[in-house]
Amino acid sequence: MMVRDRQVGDELISRFHNVADIDTVFVRYSDAKFLHLTPGEYVGCFGEYDCVVTDYFHGTCMSVLNKAPFVSFDSEALYSQYESKIKNLLTKLGLNDHYADLSGNPSGTTSSLIETVDRMLTAPPAWTADAAIEREREHGLAALERIRSAISEGLASVR
Repeated sequence: MMVRDRQVGDELISRFHNVADIDTVFVRYSDAKFLHLTPGEYVGCFGEYDCVVTDYFHGTCMSVLNKAPFVSFDSEALYSQYESKIKNLLTKLGLNDHYADLSGNPSGTTSSLIETVDRMLTAPPAWTADAAIEREREHGLAALERIRSAISEGLASVR
């Protein structure tokens, strides 16, 4: 679990601590084991879990790259008006079933998140994002090539 929203983290632990071993990074929670990880350990650990739950963009990215079962969520009110990086990434990759939006939730209930985590633990969907990841990679490489070309042309004109 990689969750900065303490209320949500506490509710997740309350719901799942009797049925799962819960490890946390970055934020300490009671009834969960806090992990001290090197950067290399952090990058490599995501694929070792039955389900990663996070409200961090980098936790989402590492879960996707490791093809780990995961659920990402937004709980900050700002994201009820603006699309977050997490939601944008998961939409582009076609992984909306891994996302729970708690941002526009005035009552603070986490039921949609808990349902999504339950579903991910009991029946994780088949991995389907490889084509989308490759498409986004190619798009990024093309943008880098355009930047490189523009810089090269600019340097050539200076000479």
